[in-house]
Amino acid sequence: MGVSDLDRNIDRWLSAVVQLRPVAERAPGDEIVAPEIPHVGIPEGVHIAPAPGEKTREVKVPVAVAQVARTKQFFANSGFEVHAPVGSTFSIGGKQSTFERFFDCELTIDESQLGSPVSTVAGDRHLDLGTLSDEFREIIQSITFPPAVHIPGLSTEHPAAPPSA
Repeated sequence: MGVSDLDRNIDRWLSAVVQLRPVAERAPGDEIVAPEIPHVGIPEGVHIAPAPGEKTREVKVPVAVAQVARTKQFFANSGFEVHAPVGSTFSIGGKQSTFERFFDCELTIDESQLGSPVSTVAGDRHLDLGTLSDEFREIIQSITFPPAVHIPGLSTEHPAAPPSA
C-alpha cells in the first residue's frame, strides 16, 4: 500500500469553529430558567432560587448563555467533542467521517500547507448549515474550519525532498 493509499484510509481528527449569531438587545430580566447542572457549577453573578416545592434549584440564565449551552449540547449529542466557549464562539472536534456524515459533504485536507487546512471539495472552509434544524440555523451564524497557518518568513508548503545525487 502506497503512502497516498494509506493517507486515504486514515480518519483524521478535525476541529471547526462554531460562531453563534448575536442575540438582539433584550430588556433586563429577560432570562430563561434552566435546571442547575451540579458538576458544572454556578457562574459568578447568577441568581439562584429554589423551585417551588422542588428540592432542585434553578438558575436564571441570560438567553445568550442558554443558546450557547443548548447548541453545545446539540453537538455533543451528535457525536462531536465540544470545547469551552469564548463568548458566543466554541469549537467542535471529531473524526473526518463524523463531520462528513453530519454535514453531508466530502472534506479534503491540504497536507502540503502548514496547519493542514480543511475544506469542502469545492474549496470552502464554511460548512453548509442546511443539515441543521431550523432552531439551530437561527442560532448558528457559521461553522468554519481554521485557515492555513501563515508565519512571516516561513514557507507554508512542506519542503520538497532533497535532490538525489
